[in-house]
Amino acid sequence: MTDDRETLAGLLAAPGHVWSVGTPAAVMAFTPAGPVMRAGRDLIAEAGPARLRIAADAPLLAFETISSTPQGWTQGIAICAPPAPKAKPQPIRRLTSDPHAIRAEDRDAPVFDMGQGDGMVRVLFRPDPDSLPAIQALCGQHWAEAALTALSGTWITDAGIARIERWQPPGPVPVLILGTAGPSRATPLRAGETPVAHVFPPHPMAEDGPARHRAFQALLAAHGRADLWRLKQRVLALLREGRFEDIAADRHGTATIRVALRQHLFLTGAPPPQDWMARYDRPLLRACATIAKTGITKN
Repeated sequence: MTDDRETLAGLLAAPGHVWSVGTPAAVMAFTPAGPVMRAGRDLIAEAGPARLRIAADAPLLAFETISSTPQGWTQGIAICAPPAPKAKPQPIRRLTSDPHAIRAEDRDAPVFDMGQGDGMVRVLFRPDPDSLPAIQALCGQHWAEAALTALSGTWITDAGIARIERWQPPGPVPVLILGTAGPSRATPLRAGETPVAHVFPPHPMAEDGPARHRAFQALLAAHGRADLWRLKQRVLALLREGRFEDIAADRHGTATIRVALRQHLFLTGAPPPQDWMARYDRPLLRACATIAKTGITKN
């Protein structure tokens, strides 16, 4: 069995990986720099005025989805938790303490619940001393970013198994509030899991393509949905053999087939057989026809 703890530690230590903690209700990004520290069951990474802590045994879900570009795809790893009861935005309020602060010296510092979250994540703010009166004056009010840009202090997204803390001077709030309900329907989740954090390795189409692709495929085999991995291997084998099959698939299965077709083009430089593109990926078919008027093979 793959050790998720060592996988997570390796991802935190790998250069160029972008992390985020949160849900569409509230999310903040983080790019680690420097060594990974271990604290009990947790892993901690820092980058300048920001730090991330994640439970080393957090369950991972590697996934691939279709991108908006007709030849591309997205890839990432979701860190998941069991779903929690839904929560609505609440007024800003001061808390008595922050027992889950990453640094022990911050646990009794003034901290405010900013009222944003959906039950899976919440947003906190630990003000610098000169911003304490201003945030105290906002208690009882709902989140309004225009009133928050004058504050300096540490912004926090806390999802239980993962947490980012980022000190920020006055300026744009580093927490992104998307306001959409629930995780993306494009992500092929397992039953009973909700993503509360993500890591996005460098994409193979950017540079070092084959090596990056192999590395992520290993993660996908170990931590992706087994049914979709088997489907993808079936499609790739058919492509290698030059055979077409009309495969019945749901939304996530169809997306997996489309990703396989696009990766075939990326890795071989040759468009997939026209039968496959006509059945499963007409945007890819049109893109291939535009790029090269000839050379689209037909099975």
